[in-house]
Amino acid sequence: MIMTNKYEIEYRALLTQAVFHELMSKGQKECDMDLSCPLIIHDIYFCPNFVKKFSEVEMDKVGSYSLRLREESIKGQLIISLNSKIIQNTGDHNAWLEHEISVSSYEECRNILQAIGFKVFFEMTKKRYSFRDDEINVCLEDIESFHPAIEIEILTSSDKAEKAKKQLLDFFKKNHIEKNMIVKKSITNMLMREKAFF
Repeated sequence: MIMTNKYEIEYRALLTQAVFHELMSKGQKECDMDLSCPLIIHDIYFCPNFVKKFSEVEMDKVGSYSLRLREESIKGQLIISLNSKIIQNTGDHNAWLEHEISVSSYEECRNILQAIGFKVFFEMTKKRYSFRDDEINVCLEDIESFHPAIEIEILTSSDKAEKAKKQLLDFFKKNHIEKNMIVKKSITNMLMREKAFF
């Protein structure tokens, strides 16, 4: 799968157990979400070898990026992808330019990145339960050693970014997710602050 010139508009929030279970129930009853088959995700993030601290790679400036290798497992099938998200507006962590490509070998992709000057600085594992609500892709996440969380997103074009942001915030409001539950940057950013290694 190749994605080019796609804007990913997304919001994330930490959830209470009650809201998490409400949304799980909604996904199962209204959208045929299969609770018995979560997607198991293992992510590793790369940065240049010269980086010594998280503030050097924390995305904020236009052109700053993440570089992620992901291994997904569902029903015994493995999907591996390399992804980059690139900041387009200073400090805007809700709209990215995203590129993604499938790769055939997790180990070989990791080896290539390390051979050309990148190192792993963070990794995480989570279970993801997904469903669609009209245009919105809803991901409920059970993150290892962390809070239950939600990520909602719409893939669109840059000229429709503001409209997509409103749709996502309306979804939160409709599903009892308060403003104070919304994560300013990303849940991955929160975890990186605690667990990144250089």
